[in-house]
Amino acid sequence: MSVKKPICRNAAVVGLIIGLAVAGCGKATRSPIVEVTGTIQFEDGSKLPEGTMIVLSPVLGGAGTAVAESDADGQFVLQHASGKPGAEVGSYLVELRSPTGMEQEFYSTIPSEYTDGSSLSTTIPDDGGTIELILKKGKRRRS
Repeated sequence: MSVKKPICRNAAVVGLIIGLAVAGCGKATRSPIVEVTGTIQFEDGSKLPEGTMIVLSPVLGGAGTAVAESDADGQFVLQHASGKPGAEVGSYLVELRSPTGMEQEFYSTIPSEYTDGSSLSTTIPDDGGTIELILKKGKRRRS
């Protein structure tokens, strides 16, 4: 007669191992996280809609993304993917996303090179501080 090991016990052990592995992930970052604020506007000084999402994706792998939402004056405060305020030091591609409920207007007026993350970039300096994102107005490319 064979003795079957309880599935629950094996599942608990596997779950514990996975949990410990995940808990260990994300604590260390590739570079220091520094506090970063910023402004975003078109080169003529006009502002983007309040609530525009700004997503910074690291050029080098291993760093976490950072996100922000602009206010009516185009100001924003970055938050790292870990939940800490700021972003890791380094180079980023910037992608803009529509404020909730404004998708049609936003994506029809903002040039696609800013919404696909292909042409806007920024660097977060060692001491953090303020970054400025200046956009050129242009026609939306058709997909």
